[in-house]
Amino acid sequence: MEVELQSTYLQTQHVKMKFRLLCLLACLSSYVPAGLLLAQSAPGFRIEEFATVTDPLRMTFYHPSGDIDVGRSNNGSGGARTDPVHVHKVGIDGSLLEFGNSPIPGPASVLFDENGSVAPAGSLLVGGVVTAKISFYAIQTNGTVISLFGPSSVYPGPSDMAFDSNQRLVYITETGKLYVSSGGVPSVLVDLPANGRFLAIDSTDRIFTSTADGSIRVYGSAGNLMDDDFANGLGCCTSLAFGSGGVWGNGLYALSDGTLLRFDSGGNSTEIGTNLTTGSSSHLLFHPDGALYISDFTGDKILIVTPEPEQIAPSSVVVTRGQHIAGGNTALHKSDNVDLSISRSSFDVQSRTEFEIKAVSPVALPTSFEVLLEGAVFARSPVNQTIELFDYDAATWEVVDARAAMRLSDSIAEIVVQGDPSRFVEPGTNCIEARIRYQSVNGRQQFSSNTDQFLWLIGR
Repeated sequence: MEVELQSTYLQTQHVKMKFRLLCLLACLSSYVPAGLLLAQSAPGFRIEEFATVTDPLRMTFYHPSGDIDVGRSNNGSGGARTDPVHVHKVGIDGSLLEFGNSPIPGPASVLFDENGSVAPAGSLLVGGVVTAKISFYAIQTNGTVISLFGPSSVYPGPSDMAFDSNQRLVYITETGKLYVSSGGVPSVLVDLPANGRFLAIDSTDRIFTSTADGSIRVYGSAGNLMDDDFANGLGCCTSLAFGSGGVWGNGLYALSDGTLLRFDSGGNSTEIGTNLTTGSSSHLLFHPDGALYISDFTGDKILIVTPEPEQIAPSSVVVTRGQHIAGGNTALHKSDNVDLSISRSSFDVQSRTEFEIKAVSPVALPTSFEVLLEGAVFARSPVNQTIELFDYDAATWEVVDARAAMRLSDSIAEIVVQGDPSRFVEPGTNCIEARIRYQSVNGRQQFSSNTDQFLWLIGR
């Protein structure tokens, strides 16, 4: 934590100096005392560590591969902001690579240039720092690093950057300016009233800026001031991004000293989460996969925030093998020791029980798909438990989990489905089906399966 800087430095000499003194003093009041870590909280959302990344700063979605490219600054590891380092590339599975055939001096800010507006089409645009001079680079699809323009002390480098609807590059600087470029040397669009930090551009090309004085201001595409006080009282390094639709909506989000806020059109905020990051220098990125990614420079990691999946309980159950003793589909709705109980028929040479359940998915194209089963068997010898889901693309049952069933006391199996989950949703009806089977391992034996709960957990 930043509040530990003095004592930790004297003891270990491994301090991470994350901010300039001005930013540190402005944000110090929000820091947690040494040794006290407050729990992350975002009701209705899951917060997980997506990847461990050294000194992550600005992020961008890299379209060809689906990866996330991440800028960095070596001053987080005891070096200087101008040190040449590689840009990070984080795969969709959280794997980490260095991108580019050579390091780039101070590559803090990155942006994917799909259309070739400033860099060659499909390249990664990188803003780098060489002593007091700024250069813009591009990392081409083959990894080759090329210089675009600079070094120059005339135009400062980007603290954050984005393209508007006309594919014009707009970037904000720590010296308090907005710059624009349509492919050439940048020019000043706006002189800001305070040092710049982050920006976000909406669908009408309004430019929302955050500055070191804790304010968000709004400018038109021509640089005209539209709202001098959209929001204030925020942290000195407040990241901005517009929601990607769905549960996120399309409004403005801000991350201020670890608190995630959503703003309406009038600048009124709703708190979405708290204590998400360990410092103030963080960045928001809404990904096409429906998740929100947050870089945590102080914590050397990238977080992923996703909506909690919707719990879907069975709407019908049919016992297809064994003798139905008690319970129906409602017995599977919650963990309450009210079970769907099925005994093995003494005439069943395959020595198994089996039932099929159905429900309706809330969406045809889920972003995630999980199933949860809680239950036990009463048996003298081992029994295997198998969960199958019906694959509508292949028109067959697919085994998603197979394990030894717990005897006598309940156990919980929670399975995350891999691959495209839409194959388990029937086109047109959104019907979903599961089949649960309990099979004696050692041949015939009298046993009963007792299922307390079965749920689908479906991400919108």
